[in-house]
Formats: sequence, structure tokens, C-alpha cells
Amino acid sequence: MKLKMKNTLFFLILLCLACQKDKDSSPKDSMTIMDDCYSNAYQDSSTIAANLIGNWTLIDYNCGLCPPPVVVPEASVVFSNGSGTLTFKENPSDPISKLNFTWSLERIPLSSDPSSMFRLETDPTDVLLTAEVFCEDFLFVNQTAFDGVLLLYEKE
Repeated sequence: MKLKMKNTLFFLILLCLACQKDKDSSPKDSMTIMDDCYSNAYQDSSTIAANLIGNWTLIDYNCGLCPPPVVVPEASVVFSNGSGTLTFKENPSDPISKLNFTWSLERIPLSSDPSSMFRLETDPTDVLLTAEVFCEDFLFVNQTAFDGVLLLYEKE
């Protein structure tokens, strides 16, 4: 009987440890990511430009003025030195589209937000290529307070 109780207690302890491990390894939500990114945003255009080079995937999207239901597009961006390619599907049934573009960083005049001193400018422009906050693993724009868009990209 004591052996059975010890085994049961041991099993419960292992179960609690496993649950704690899963809890700690859960992904961050978008608001936490953006808060962290605001706190650690790059302030220098050359640092931002160097960090942009690579592959990025859209991980969160919201649209304030879009009629429901809001469909989250699939999008990824590859930035190289001064140019890039946006690959996207607006709706699940749409074919995959590609847009080649050139990019630069534009200083935001009179920005009162120190975490957003630059914005991504592209030619041609596309709403999916909007970004104003840049940190190591994420870039985003959050204009939902003005019924605008939220775009959150993660570096691969």
C-alpha cells in the first residue's frame, strides 16, 4: 500500500513539473511582444537597416476599419540590401502573389515616440509593407488606436 502511495505521489510531482515546463515555454502574445519591442527598439537607422536583411513572417494582423470577418493574410518578406520581395495571399482561396520592391528608412518628423523614429518606405507601396517599430526579432506598426492596421512580423 505504501509503495502504491509513493508511486502516486511521484507521478503527481512529475505531472506538476511537466505542466510547469509547458507553461514556461508557451509563446508570448502579440501585446507582450510589442511592449518588449517598444522597450528595446532600435534607434539608429544603420542598425535597423542591417537587422532588416533576412526573412520575416507575418504573425499577427488586425484591421480597424475592415468589415468582419477580418481575414488574416499570409505574408512573408525577404529584405536584401535596398530591395526585397513580399509574398502574400490576401485570402486562403487566392493564389500566391509576389511583389518586388525597393526600400529605405525615412525619419519620422517630430516623432514624440522614441521607439518609432523611422518608418519603412517602399516603392511600390503596400499596406503589408508598413513598419515603424524595429527590434531584434520583430518589426511592426500598430495603428489600431486610429482604426488602422496592426502588422507584426517575426524574423525567421
